[in-house]
Amino acid sequence: PLQLPVGALFESRLLLTDAHGAPLALAANYGAALRVSHSSVLSASLKRTADGGALLSFRAKATGCASVGASVIEPGGKSAPFRDMALVCVSRGALSGAAPLLLQPGGLVHLSADSEALRPNEGAALLTSLRLRCLSGDA
Repeated sequence: PLQLPVGALFESRLLLTDAHGAPLALAANYGAALRVSHSSVLSASLKRTADGGALLSFRAKATGCASVGASVIEPGGKSAPFRDMALVCVSRGALSGAAPLLLQPGGLVHLSADSEALRPNEGAALLTSLRLRCLSGDA
């Protein structure tokens, strides 16, 4: 699941694809619906863009997890077969509670590219810390 720290704002485009993975535009007469299972944990909104897409915005409000469902609505209000669901978890730190990661000597740690989109507050930096500990004593 996507992990967000409390207070973070995360934005992502709603990407529609066909069965072969080719991108699709959301026609002007079609709508999009967004549902969040636990609105006390996560708030979400959806905005249409001028290029036929949609932008999803999430704000992490409290610790916990929420499922987020997005679907396309046909003209007349009928739900189209395009829909998807994701789990989003909110914690005091984006990686807090994560199991220890064991690294081999010379190993690399790659932080998620999504961290660039996490903004706890406008103008504030997202603080990240990583603690390394040598288990064998042969450093």
